[in-house]
Amino acid sequence: MKKLLVLCIAVAMVSFMACGGKNKEKEAKRIADSTRVADSTAKAAADTAAAIQTRKDTADAVKAREEAAKNKKGTGTKSNKTTVKDKKTEVKKGRG
Repeated sequence: MKKLLVLCIAVAMVSFMACGGKNKEKEAKRIADSTRVADSTAKAAADTAAAIQTRKDTADAVKAREEAAKNKKGTGTKSNKTTVKDKKTEVKKGRG
């Protein structure tokens, strides 16, 4: 009877030990999944930051071009061109 009891205890211990290895596999899989998720999140954040920087650079370039065009227009002297309104006024002055 004692031998049967010892045998049952030994079988129970072996079965518990055999089932314990799955926890390590699950933990390894969980760590791999969380690492993959963290990597993809970091990549998405980097892509977003790059896109934002590109938009800022584009906006700065457009603003610089507009400023350059504005400065180019503003630095010249007034032209001697008369507009249609000025011509009409000049004609009226000459007739009177």
